[in-house]
Amino acid sequence: MLLRPLLQPLPCRATGQLSSGSRFICIAHRLPFTFPYNTRTTRSGGSRTAKPLGSCSTPRFVHPHGPISPLSVPDGAFDILFFGGDEFSCRTLKSLHAAKDVWNTLHVVTQPDTYKTERGRHLVESPVKLLAAELNLQCHLIPKDKSAMKEMRFPQPFHRQMHHPSQLLIVSSLGRFIPWKVLKKFHPSRKLNVHPSLIPKYRGAGPIQWAIADGLEETGVSIIEVEKVGMGYDVGDIWAQKTVPIPPGATYPSLMPILADEGSELLVSVLRNMINGTQSDSIEQDPDQATEAPAIDAQIAVIDWWRWNAKKVEQVSRAIMHQKPIYSYVFDHETTLQLFDVSILPKEHHNLRLTSIGMAELNWKSEKLEVQCNSDTQVSIGGVKQKNKKLMPAREWWLGVNEKKKSEGMIQFHMGPWRDETIHPEFKHS
Repeated sequence: MLLRPLLQPLPCRATGQLSSGSRFICIAHRLPFTFPYNTRTTRSGGSRTAKPLGSCSTPRFVHPHGPISPLSVPDGAFDILFFGGDEFSCRTLKSLHAAKDVWNTLHVVTQPDTYKTERGRHLVESPVKLLAAELNLQCHLIPKDKSAMKEMRFPQPFHRQMHHPSQLLIVSSLGRFIPWKVLKKFHPSRKLNVHPSLIPKYRGAGPIQWAIADGLEETGVSIIEVEKVGMGYDVGDIWAQKTVPIPPGATYPSLMPILADEGSELLVSVLRNMINGTQSDSIEQDPDQATEAPAIDAQIAVIDWWRWNAKKVEQVSRAIMHQKPIYSYVFDHETTLQLFDVSILPKEHHNLRLTSIGMAELNWKSEKLEVQCNSDTQVSIGGVKQKNKKLMPAREWWLGVNEKKKSEGMIQFHMGPWRDETIHPEFKHS
């Protein structure tokens, strides 16, 4: 009974309305969860089970100290320990390396080497590791065992128990938390994160993808303070921000470099301001404005024809196609169909035979699949990849579908194991 006064709702990103399945955030703890369950579901023994997102038992506050004043830089330049793991990180590292006026030493920390077994077992090295070698920078690999990172030792000048004010930790798209045992050695204003959104909007692992999927016309980059693991994702004070327009038709591969370059430029500007003594105090985040950008998984990629209109389907496809193509279920609860070359079908070109949501038919003239979405909208699909088969044009796939699986020359898309009356009450599975 004491829990409800500590909750504030986060409205649905799509509708702005609250519902029984809405996400909540604990005001005292700043940790998100839903009441009574979160929206993610899993299959266990053929049934759907809801998993509580959780909360914490002791009150914690993100910033009991208030705004942070930047420390002076006694040596006139920083000794930087840079943490990164992907192409976004590489662009930040390149900009840092080029800005030789802001650092005396630059060390790199990145993900360990991994082995991939696709088409034979081969070693995969972090892009940041390869770039560090190219730039002749010393690179350190994070232990594969997450707990071992707490005991990770760094070279001079980062070997001390408590670091000097000129020593700075920078994080750029690392993909994992840095233990407090490492963070606590750095002074306030000496733990900076480059994040590709206008924080507190889109906290989490997928800010670029969600900005595209939500159809935003602009997003941005933020330089924020890195906080300890228990505080949550991307909750630190804001040092600087810049708004960045999203080009029409943007995809993750096209937008990521733009945001990475803008974020890198903003980071170097903050470092120069700190060295010159002109950097303003940090600004605390407004938790009431916070939204989440969770990592992209299989549930996010499955199309909800009953709630998404054609514009939403096309946006999500552009946002995550590089990572996990959107897909639907067809024929049964096991057969999936990934969808490629997705576009919105103009109203004047609608297929009038598609009278039910999720119904699909091949247009023999355009040689593309046409599917009925929510709000009397339709999408056109140029390529498909059925489970355990190769990617092929929609027409080729359609010709291979057994006529017995078609009803009056059409097929029905659905959400497989994710379906029930709360998801799409109008769907009647045969």
